[in-house]
Amino acid sequence: MRVASVPRSHTYTRHIGHADDGVERIVSPAAAVRASDLIDPGWVRRHRAAFDCVHTHFGITDVDLPTLRAWRRELREVGRPLVHTVHDLANPHFADQRHHERQLDLLVSEADIVLTLTDGAADEVQRRWGRRPLVVPHPHIVRLDRIDRPRTARRRAVVGIHLKDLRAALHGPALCEVAARSARAVGCTLRIDVYPAALDRRPDIGAQLRALARQQGVELQLRPYATDDDFERYVRSIDVAVLPYRWGTHSGWAEACLDAGTQVIAPAGTHIADQHPSIQEVDLAAPDLEVALGERIARAVERGGERVWTAAGRARQRRAIAAAHAAVYRRAVEATRPHRLTG
Repeated sequence: MRVASVPRSHTYTRHIGHADDGVERIVSPAAAVRASDLIDPGWVRRHRAAFDCVHTHFGITDVDLPTLRAWRRELREVGRPLVHTVHDLANPHFADQRHHERQLDLLVSEADIVLTLTDGAADEVQRRWGRRPLVVPHPHIVRLDRIDRPRTARRRAVVGIHLKDLRAALHGPALCEVAARSARAVGCTLRIDVYPAALDRRPDIGAQLRALARQQGVELQLRPYATDDDFERYVRSIDVAVLPYRWGTHSGWAEACLDAGTQVIAPAGTHIADQHPSIQEVDLAAPDLEVALGERIARAVERGGERVWTAAGRARQRRAIAAAHAAVYRRAVEATRPHRLTG
C-alpha cells in the first residue's frame, strides 16, 4: 500500500506507521519542499501510478480553494481515495479562520474516510458536518528508545510556558504574569521560553518578558530547537507544562510531555485534555485564573515525575495505530478500485 502523506515528513506521520504495517509512505518524485506540494492536480495525473491513496493532515494553508477543489476532482478522476485526519478544527497560526474553515468544509465533506484524534473532536466534526470520524489516538513524539530514560530530580519544581513563535493562538506576557504568581505561591519556578526570532518581530513583548524575568522565581530562555533531541531536552527540563493556547484542537507538544514524564495543564475549550486522563484542564480566561492555575500546578507537582507511558506501552499503541491506519487505507482503496486509472 503506497500512501502519499501531506505533510510527507513529520514526526506524527512517521509515528502513525510501523515497519510491519505494509504501508509505504512515498516521497514525491518532484522532491517537494513544502508540505502541500503534493496538492497539485498535475502531480496527481502525472504520478498516479506511484501511489494508491492520499492522506492529508495539516500544512496546506498555502493552498487556495480552487486548487484544492481541482486536486480533489483529479483524485476522483484517477480513482485514488482521499483520507483526511482532522487535527485542527481551528488553525493555531492565524486569527482569521475563514480560509481554514473553507478548507475543512471541502476536506471533511469530500474525503472518502475522515479520522480525528479524540472523541471530543469527533463529536464536534459530527455536529458541524454530519460525519462521524473514526477516532485514532495521537502516537508518541519522543523516540521509543528514549521514553524510559530517568528524569533529573530537582529541588524546586519548574513550571514551563513556551511561547514558541508568538503565533496568533498563543497568550503572551499577561498569562505569564499570572502564572508567575501561581507558581510562586506553591513554591515553584516559572520558566518562560520563546524563540529569539519572535522577539525580533515583537520587541515590545521582549521588553515585557525581560522585565518579568527580573522577578524572583522567574526565568527566561531564548532558544530555538534545531532537532528532535533539542525538543526532548526541553520537555525534560520542566516538571509541569502550561500550554498557553487561546484556541486549538490537539497537541503533539502535550504528547511529548507525557512521553517524558512531564505533567500537562491544557486550556479549556480545546480537546487536548481528551488525549490522556492525566492532562488537567483550566480556563485561561477565567477571572480566578491565578487560584485555579495554582491548584492545578500543586496537583501536578504532587504527582512528580509519574510516568503515564512506558516505551513498551507506547510501542504497543503505535502498532495499534499503524494497524488502524493500514485498515483505513485498504478500505478506501477497495471502495475506489472500480474507478482506478493506471499508467
